[in-house]
Amino acid sequence: MYSYYRNLSQPAVTHKFGNCNPVTGVEQPEDDPSLFVSAVCWKNKTNTLLSANSQGIIKILELV
Repeated sequence: MYSYYRNLSQPAVTHKFGNCNPVTGVEQPEDDPSLFVSAVCWKNKTNTLLSANSQGIIKILELV
């Protein structure tokens, strides 16, 4: 996952999502083009980021 801030030319935050097949539990390669982060929500004035990928896995990340 890459999160950008408009005043920066580089991503402000990066996070490897860890792609595990929800049915088999087998870890999938990070470079699999069929996998992507489909939603990111960051509430203003908080340090919490909500992120979901194309497999339905949701992560709540705290920015420190």
